Amino acid sequence: MPRRDNSPGGRVGNDSIYRDLYLVAGILSSADAIRIYVLLTTTTLLALSIMIAFRIKNELEEIAGDIFVVTQRGRPPRKPKSREDAVERLKKIRKTIWQRYFWHLIVFAICGFLIPTLTLYLGTAFYEWFIPDQKPLLISSTKAIIDTPTSDQLWSFVLNQLSHGALNDYPEVFGREYSDVSNNPDNVIFSSIVVLYRLIVGTFGLVLPLFIGRAGIVAMRIPSAKSLVRRTA
Repeated sequence: MPRRDNSPGGRVGNDSIYRDLYLVAGILSSADAIRIYVLLTTTTLLALSIMIAFRIKNELEEIAGDIFVVTQRGRPPRKPKSREDAVERLKKIRKTIWQRYFWHLIVFAICGFLIPTLTLYLGTAFYEWFIPDQKPLLISSTKAIIDTPTSDQLWSFVLNQLSHGALNDYPEVFGREYSDVSNNPDNVIFSSIVVLYRLIVGTFGLVLPLFIGRAGIVAMRIPSAKSLVRRTA
């Protein structure tokens, strides 16, 4: 085994390595480094949720009446019992398709609305930890800067932004404000984050009602399971 170098030159070299390691460890565990870790993690999770929402959006657009019309193999059922079994099988298939569709709707809402909204809430609550000495919020009516926002003020601000974004500024056009707390326009960074948030939820807010309406139209137009079995009989 190699022996430890206890010579003066060897000890100096070891001490230099230890000092470098301590220096690197101090940098990696500093407050600025932790801010970077949190920012990168949050950005990655938000980006993944948006990517998932867009992928599910493409799948939801494929819903159509023909996927509920399941053709049967072999001869059509003739006996009443066979017809009843065929109807039950067809109902189970349709139930599975609808469950999958609405599960996709739920995941779409979570990734497209819930996760971005929670990100905005946490980003607003801990904004001064990321960027000290910059206030993100103010009172709209008085333009007074909010030093330390309360939980009620945070939630009212975030939900107001959600309504503006998801409804594509309908509340603002018709003077429907749900909170007296707004972003500080002098804080360019935070105001840009709010614009990005509105863009994200606004994009998904446009298509979500279309998916729900399309599902209702398809449900009304597809023939009943009994009628399909009767046609093949």
